Amino acid sequence: MGVVIFCDIDGVLFKHHGEGASHQWTVEPTLLPNVIKLFDAWEKAGHYIILTTSRKDSHREFLEAMLLDMGLFWDQLITGLPHGRRVLLNDMKADGTPGAHAVNLPRNEGLINVSCRSSLGRGRSESPTEQSAFTDCG
Repeated sequence: MGVVIFCDIDGVLFKHHGEGASHQWTVEPTLLPNVIKLFDAWEKAGHYIILTTSRKDSHREFLEAMLLDMGLFWDQLITGLPHGRRVLLNDMKADGTPGAHAVNLPRNEGLINVSCRSSLGRGRSESPTEQSAFTDCG
């Protein structure tokens, strides 16, 4: 059974070039390492991919075309989020298994420290340096 993956775009999938909407039109997107490999693995494992971004919703059509041109796919795309911290709240399963897991990745390193081995749902809290795996890719 797949999991729901919330994945930011700039700084995780594409090189982050700074705040503001102008960079979306003036800077050629750079796909970061291991992105296609992990997306293919997530698809194979049946995961549900939700991409998130602070990019304006008025740029959605341009963004969707850019993502597709790069070979990416998704189930939902959430645009127009405010800049800043994001918090995911979810309930625990009846047996105490966590219902959510968060991973903070270094900006612009891509998904090189994300593997297909999972500690998701095993009830342990990971420090940022232990967050190399977050989903079972099959």
